[in-house]
Amino acid sequence: MIANLNRSTKSMITIVLLFAAAAGVAAQNTGKPLGMIADVEGTVTVQRGSARERAQLADLLFAGDRITTAANSKVTFSFCPGSDKNERISLNAGSTIVISAAAVQQSGGTPAVRGGRARCTLPEVALGKRELESIGAVSARGSPPISLHVGGAIRTTRPLFTWAHVAQVQDYTLVLRPQGGEKDIWIWAQTGAASEVRLPDTIAALTPGTYTWTLTGRANGKIVAQQMANFEVKPDPAFSNLSAAATTADTLSQLELAAAFENARYYAEAAAIYRALRAKNGNDPKFTRHLIWLYRTAGLFAAYNEEVERSK
Repeated sequence: MIANLNRSTKSMITIVLLFAAAAGVAAQNTGKPLGMIADVEGTVTVQRGSARERAQLADLLFAGDRITTAANSKVTFSFCPGSDKNERISLNAGSTIVISAAAVQQSGGTPAVRGGRARCTLPEVALGKRELESIGAVSARGSPPISLHVGGAIRTTRPLFTWAHVAQVQDYTLVLRPQGGEKDIWIWAQTGAASEVRLPDTIAALTPGTYTWTLTGRANGKIVAQQMANFEVKPDPAFSNLSAAATTADTLSQLELAAAFENARYYAEAAAIYRALRAKNGNDPKFTRHLIWLYRTAGLFAAYNEEVERSK
């Protein structure tokens, strides 16, 4: 029967099954998460009740979880019971540790390496386990569309505009305007391949409000790709001391910053970190599933469609 379905219907079934599988695992989690896996080397398992699974990057941890490392294995995770007890814990090979609501208890192996943390941020929903009622291609305006990565609410007043380069494009033009306005704030032109540009210091920082950016790609003087997206500049002072973590090589800091952005509904800025982490972690499909949800929620439908296609 499935063999007779058209490609679009097959794609929707595939993505729905991916999210259903993720949701099934998430349903086993009860209570408030107390930590998050930041790094896994070798074979590490998490036992939750009677279920035992391989630990994976960005998995959330809960009270009662038992973490075990095999020979030549190691795991690093955050433990977040409260501001004065937050920790970063690295568990070496042949060790077991059990998480409770207020502490962790090691029952074997080399003593874990533990360090305090002033801040500990966990996502509202584990990576890749957001649910969508229906998933399939969404119409995105363009000729053909370009996957733009900036949309929805953003905190920065000097955005880094990013997109997926279109192979046949020879030159790009970016136009920035207030949403619904006719006067251009900034026009940028580039010959050759490009996938990002920041609003330069020669242009005044954007004030809180809504804006539209349009990216046009041309080849031999003709438009071959085009896309428009809206975004709202909505600064939040709470992030003024956190953003530097996004440029570090510390995976835990990057995961926590992405979670903070997502929890604050800065979906495009969370997605930028998750894209970078996906590239560093073997294109882990959890990141793709999460990006599908983020881009759809941010109204970036060309990027959403691209991630849906990638997940097949």
